[in-house]
Amino acid sequence: MQVDKVIDNIHPSNVERMDMYSVYQKLDADVPSYERAIEIMDEAKREAFIDGTDWMVEVQRLLDNGITKQIENVELQYFAINDGCLCGVPNEIMCEFAIRANEQLQSDLFYFGGYTNGCTGYFPTEEEYDEGGYEVYWSMLIYYAYHGRVSPLNRNTATALIETAVKNAPAYLRKWSK
Repeated sequence: MQVDKVIDNIHPSNVERMDMYSVYQKLDADVPSYERAIEIMDEAKREAFIDGTDWMVEVQRLLDNGITKQIENVELQYFAINDGCLCGVPNEIMCEFAIRANEQLQSDLFYFGGYTNGCTGYFPTEEEYDEGGYEVYWSMLIYYAYHGRVSPLNRNTATALIETAVKNAPAYLRKWSK
């Protein structure tokens, strides 16, 4: 049984401190120009057989209404207990978000994850954003109607989200950060 491997290392302890809170951060997603939207739609069709016709109608509607930027108000939820903390966002974030937050805090007791109370879409790191492709752009042609935006969050928003997560981590975790 898998639990046998760790059961002897579990040491229950009293809860000395516990806190729950959330903060919000507004992040931007640029609506692509008509020309860029055509490029994305053509690439998705060619590479992944994704029909972006309905997405293109929505992009055009936004552009016709002078909307060039969409805002997502991301909620970061914290559950701190004793010396550790769970922090979650309603996005599909990559493990690099957690690794970078832990490096900044210099703590292995801060757990940063996604899919907290829903999912408002794939949230690429800067490196993934530069790669483009299915997760970053093409999936938006399918899921834009569910996520409320036609493009991924902007390239610089990954770093901004990590900085917000770290800045709002419990004080006892931030005391060691740079």
